[in-house]
Amino acid sequence: MAFTIGNLTADPGEKLSGDLFLNNGEFKLPATIIHGEQPGKTMLITAGVHSAEYVGIQAAIDLARAMDV
Repeated sequence: MAFTIGNLTADPGEKLSGDLFLNNGEFKLPATIIHGEQPGKTMLITAGVHSAEYVGIQAAIDLARAMDV
C-alpha cells in the first residue's frame, strides 16, 4: 500500500523527494519519504524549527540522501 503525506505519495520500496505543499499551496517545504518494502513502524524527522538551526537541516538532508529503502 502506498504511503501518502499531503501531495507526496511513495509506493513500497520507493524513496521520493519533493515539495510538500501546505495550506492550499501557501507554504512549501522540502520533504523525503522513504517507504520500506515491508510493514513496520513510522518515523518523522524534522529540522529547522528555529530560524538559525542550519546544522539540523543539513543533517536531515544528509540522512535522507544516505538512507536506502
